[in-house]
Amino acid sequence: MYYDFISKSYDELYGKEQINKWKIIHSRYNFRGKNVLDIGCGTGLITKEISKITKVIGIDSSEEMIKKANERGLNCILGNALKLPFKDKEFDIVISLTVLQDIKKSNWGKFISEVHRVTKDFAIISLLKRNKKLEDLKNFFSRYFEVNDFVEEDKDYIFFLRRR
Repeated sequence: MYYDFISKSYDELYGKEQINKWKIIHSRYNFRGKNVLDIGCGTGLITKEISKITKVIGIDSSEEMIKKANERGLNCILGNALKLPFKDKEFDIVISLTVLQDIKKSNWGKFISEVHRVTKDFAIISLLKRNKKLEDLKNFFSRYFEVNDFVEEDKDYIFFLRRR
C-alpha cells in the first residue's frame, strides 16, 4: 500500500500543506466542545491539532500511518472509510482531508453516505484541485449535505457541509 510505504516521510512531504489546510479550517469553524472524527487521519498531523481543542478519534486504512499517529499519543484506529465502525450520528463533526481522491468514483456515494450517517451536524471534506470531477462531487454532496462554505485553497477545494 502506497501510504504504508511513505508513512515515515509523510510529515516531511505533506505536513506543511496539511497544516495550512487546518489553519484555514480552524479560522472558519469552532471545534471547541465538539466530538470529532478525522477520516484518513494518516500520521495524525491534523488529529493532533484537533486534540488540542476537543475530543477526536482518527481512522485510516494504512497500518503504518496509524502506528505513526498512535506514537503521537492519539486515539486512532485502523479502518475503512466505506464502512465506518461507529454508531449513527456519533460525531458532531467529521473531517476528511485529501482522502476522497483516493476513493474510486464508484464508491463516492458510499463514502459520503457513511460520513452523513456518523455525523450529527457538519462535515469538512477537501479534494485536490487537480481532480477533474468537482461537479460530480458537488452532486454527490447535495444528496446528503448543504454546502455551507467553500474555499479554494492552493492545492485543494475545501467544502464545509451541513447535514440535511
